[in-house]
Amino acid sequence: MDYGSVIGLVVCAVLVDRFAGRGKIASTVWTILSVVVSILAIKFIPWGVWGLVGCQVVLLVVIAVSHLWAKETVPLD
Repeated sequence: MDYGSVIGLVVCAVLVDRFAGRGKIASTVWTILSVVVSILAIKFIPWGVWGLVGCQVVLLVVIAVSHLWAKETVPLD
């Protein structure tokens, strides 16, 4: 694991924590899921940091859909 992947993991975990903090599900759950997804992406996807970012984008879409499904709005402030 190189430093780029570790930095990407930390940055994505922080962004997911900030983005998911406004829903019904605790942001800690989403952050742990983000770290697990990042580790799996680093281990099994051969594209390095780009694979990690792609997996995190999918996770952010899942968070957005879960917010919409719970009929909550996510303010962009």
